[in-house]
Amino acid sequence: MSLYILGAFLFLLGLLSSGQVVGFIASIELNPSYANGTAISTVNMITMWLGGIIQTLVGVVLDLAEGSTRVQHVYSANSYKIALSLIPIFLLISIFITVFGMKESYAETTT
Repeated sequence: MSLYILGAFLFLLGLLSSGQVVGFIASIELNPSYANGTAISTVNMITMWLGGIIQTLVGVVLDLAEGSTRVQHVYSANSYKIALSLIPIFLLISIFITVFGMKESYAETTT
């Protein structure tokens, strides 16, 4: 892999994962100032848990879509399409929660 492709991938990783910062800011603004450390660590813990759970869920859906019980797993493109369709579904759920479940705090923190 060339250095330019690696740089492009790292740029995209930073760009696409920058939305995670919003969760940390929201946790600071929605909790009292004395609980900021606990709020940030809870958001970080949930982020790591969800990453592991969603990856496992995609693998389970991939196995179920293929219907194979063989030891050596060879999956079709359609099985990958079905399993990876969970990603945009979760994206739409998160957008719905963000738009309808959160209200603007106007940078006011709870005391």
